[in-house]
Amino acid sequence: GELLLYCQPKVEMASAALCGAEALMRWKHPQHGMVSPSVFVGLAESAGLITPLTHWVLEEAFRERHRWHESAFEQPLAVNVSARDLHDPRLVDRVRGLIATWGTAPGSLQFELTESALMETPEAVIATLAQLRDLGIELAVDDYGTGYSSLRYLQRMPVSSIKIDQSFVRRLLSDADSAAIV
Repeated sequence: GELLLYCQPKVEMASAALCGAEALMRWKHPQHGMVSPSVFVGLAESAGLITPLTHWVLEEAFRERHRWHESAFEQPLAVNVSARDLHDPRLVDRVRGLIATWGTAPGSLQFELTESALMETPEAVIATLAQLRDLGIELAVDDYGTGYSSLRYLQRMPVSSIKIDQSFVRRLLSDADSAAIV
């Protein structure tokens, strides 16, 4: 009962309009207060506990997106999914069950996958991504530009968008090379 779901707004830069949100898991420890995901997610991955955390965040994200729908707030909600999750043979069935439980419309949820997760074993991941896309889950590459993927691999991935890594975006106005890449 110490995990929380925070929703960080996404804004379209050109119009400044809200275009969705990203679901972020937070841990409110009774003695240590808010524990950074950079601490506990890495520990969960190394301890083999990332799958239960993913199950929790998926359930909460689908529940939250359903609340939004009930309130006539129709914005997509993005969830981060790890490389290990993409290799879980039960992931697609779990997502299918959540869609059925919460009546989630296609395009209402988006999974964000790091570039490194996609490049780890691209052939195995492509099939899982295609199944998720066929369920109506939008797919996005997160932190693009920090790994070693090529545009050829990106072309083969069934993703609808990429999020360029903040190291390029942050220097967009002050660094011509970053601006050219973005």
